[in-house]
Amino acid sequence: MTRDERALLLAESHEVLEAVLDPAQVLTVAARLAVPGVADWCSVQLVEGSELRTAVVEHRDPEMVAWARELVATYPSTLEADIGAARVIRERRSELHTFLPDQLIVEAAQDDTHLEQLRGLRMTSALTVPLIDRDGTVLGAMTLVHAESARRFTEADVEFAEVFARQVVGRLQTARSFQEQAGRPREGERRDAAAEGGRDEHPLRIFIGTQITCLGGPGAPARG
Repeated sequence: MTRDERALLLAESHEVLEAVLDPAQVLTVAARLAVPGVADWCSVQLVEGSELRTAVVEHRDPEMVAWARELVATYPSTLEADIGAARVIRERRSELHTFLPDQLIVEAAQDDTHLEQLRGLRMTSALTVPLIDRDGTVLGAMTLVHAESARRFTEADVEFAEVFARQVVGRLQTARSFQEQAGRPREGERRDAAAEGGRDEHPLRIFIGTQITCLGGPGAPARG
């Protein structure tokens, strides 16, 4: 990618992510923005307690995405790993592999079958960046991989990916805040609800209200 292409993509991603209100969709939208223009593959892994969960895997081919999800389910990542997202999360810094040596793939594989499947991806280059929130907490990591396109990541891509990661984390936190606020009644609403509840606390009121509803009076549900 050229410098202008990176700048254009960052502007586009900012606009697209701003429209996402559901926290569950932020990472999916981000990964789809990255594929295939930035990378052939994009995955996001999140720290959940002592575990490392793969939240998103994206590729231009839906069948490859389904295959990758099965692979991740069979060979889940761990925070104890010495390479990849786990190390990036621990060290809080990006990791670039302009040329992805076979030895690194061997180290990442959990058994011979896993190694064969990883080699089958024909990965040529990889870039992993940490996802760090405003408080300095590492939420996880985003990994970009070149494979069938045979492209290579460079140092210029590291800066771009780190800015993109900050956009994603910022939007994720904002969406979560909106969701929390939407689920929390305002102070005035809580007072009104409490007052309404206080009026209905008398057993006679509850009984009368129930009878009116059952007889089809005001407040009764419509019958079709």
